[in-house]
Amino acid sequence: MYELLGEWQTGQQGRYEEIFRKLVEAQKMEPIIGAAVRAARITSKWRDFPQAIQLFTGRTLELNPKFAPPQYYLGVMYAQTFKQRSRDGAFQEALELEREFRGGVGRGSTYLRLKRVDEAASDFKKI
Repeated sequence: MYELLGEWQTGQQGRYEEIFRKLVEAQKMEPIIGAAVRAARITSKWRDFPQAIQLFTGRTLELNPKFAPPQYYLGVMYAQTFKQRSRDGAFQEALELEREFRGGVGRGSTYLRLKRVDEAASDFKKI
């Protein structure tokens, strides 16, 4: 399982189908949040946003609803499908979770997505 996560990290171009298939199979044996997030992000690379949304709202958030990155990426997927209310809700949830999760980069990016430029600039200055 962990070698798959490494393959994803290094950006094995052209192998996304194989990596996705392996991640889905591995999830059946050992559910890991990182693998679920990567599987959902692969579908977004294919621009299959409805499937990415389904993966983020289903398995990924089911494994850990307090993990900020899936909420952020869910907001990105909603933005791609022009679901503005859902997008804003996901980004807002990501902001709440990121306060406890990590530093300003995640919050700053999320603020920018919400067009809250002053707050984004403030967070980026903290880095």
